[in-house]
Amino acid sequence: MIDRGIISGAKPVEVADLSTALSVLAKPGEHAELLLTLANRAAPDGCLEGFSSRQIVKLLSVYTKLEAVAQLPEGRLDQWVLSVRKAHGETPLMARDANDLEDALNANGIECGWIKSSEMLFAWTSMAADGESARKGRDFTDEELKAAFDSIDTDGSGDIDEEELRTAIRLVNPNQAESTMIDKMLALADSDGDKEVSFDEFKQIMRTVFGRAKSAPTEEEQVAA
Repeated sequence: MIDRGIISGAKPVEVADLSTALSVLAKPGEHAELLLTLANRAAPDGCLEGFSSRQIVKLLSVYTKLEAVAQLPEGRLDQWVLSVRKAHGETPLMARDANDLEDALNANGIECGWIKSSEMLFAWTSMAADGESARKGRDFTDEELKAAFDSIDTDGSGDIDEEELRTAIRLVNPNQAESTMIDKMLALADSDGDKEVSFDEFKQIMRTVFGRAKSAPTEEEQVAA
């Protein structure tokens, strides 16, 4: 396959599918050359821009499972993480993919708190923009909400102010960081009118966004119930 140059022209979906097959059929240490060739397709000078965030998560999971991350070209892991982080900020991953991403990053010692905080910020901005009171999403524990809150409250004051919110949004999606959006987000969550968001206010807005947003049960789940 490598000798024939098939992989050198493989499409993102083909790279992801081949990687998935290797994760099932191969053991750590096997097919190193093939894994490297696949990784080179998912490079900035290959076709990385054509990969969906889900496909990149699959690559991260596969290379982690096969203990092949250390053999990646220098900077490739960072490129994958940066790419999926940008995509996740614009359109959040599905819950299962987000969990897989967290597992892969944790296994490689990479900070992953941004996964949940990006999802929460996306929901908050969307609610401020269109007024919807519930969205599909996963449930978050108080500990997860507090970790996300603290990542935004960079001065540790116990409140998120306008500039902290703007900075957090800019890191996730620069296109959403205009003053009008920030004002709407603050107005939505700031129940006491002090132009800052406390943790209790943050938790309340997240509960509002996600509280009624569970997916409809499948037929199997309805039967089981």
